[in-house]
Amino acid sequence: MPERTPPESSQIHFTEIKVDPEEARDFLNRCLTATTVLTARISPKHSRSRTPRPTVLEIKSSAQPNWRDVAPALRAHFLERACDPCDCYYCRSQRTKRGQRMRCWVDAVVQAHMGDPSELVELLKTSTFTKLDRSILAELLDAVFRGEIDDACAPDGRPKNIAARFCADLAITFYTIWKSMNRRLGIKDWGHSDEMKDEACRVAIEYHQKRLSRRMTVRHSNMEEIPEFAHIRELMDRPRSRRR
Repeated sequence: MPERTPPESSQIHFTEIKVDPEEARDFLNRCLTATTVLTARISPKHSRSRTPRPTVLEIKSSAQPNWRDVAPALRAHFLERACDPCDCYYCRSQRTKRGQRMRCWVDAVVQAHMGDPSELVELLKTSTFTKLDRSILAELLDAVFRGEIDDACAPDGRPKNIAARFCADLAITFYTIWKSMNRRLGIKDWGHSDEMKDEACRVAIEYHQKRLSRRMTVRHSNMEEIPEFAHIRELMDRPRSRRR
């Protein structure tokens, strides 16, 4: 009898898998959006924020400093912090057991929503449920079944320019601190608000570029854009509710 040739293996090595970059980017954006929606659902409505410390800078000026002398020191202070880890309430809570538990459930539900329920099933089988676990899981599943993730991934109207809004908020923060320091130092800046806002926009763009240069950072594709100066400057003068 002729020898039978062994059937060729149907398994494909992971290096041979071809992935469409656009599909991979869309998948990552959807995953990040789902994480954001679910995290907001279980985060406290009035999160505790740290009281910001007053900014103390060394202003180099031979004579009485004016409003221009404050800008270089404040600019250097901002840009030094561009690559610092996030210090928001959610990121700080990851250093606590409660925050880590919340993140564990969020990641499991997101993966299940994206098509891989294995981690969620394993947690349901092995976890000892506490009142906190039941509350978190109930909120997360309620958000999924109500379609909040799908609504966030396919919003109505034109897409929001996240990068421009981020830079505008940062420019306003820079401008506000600059004004506060001028008052503290007794520096008159009347009539120079437009020039100060222009400088704040330039600092915000440079800050954003430095943040993008960080390696091993996963971010939404909309945050990878470099917004134009004119767009940021326009958003600065709008109320917060209209910064789109």
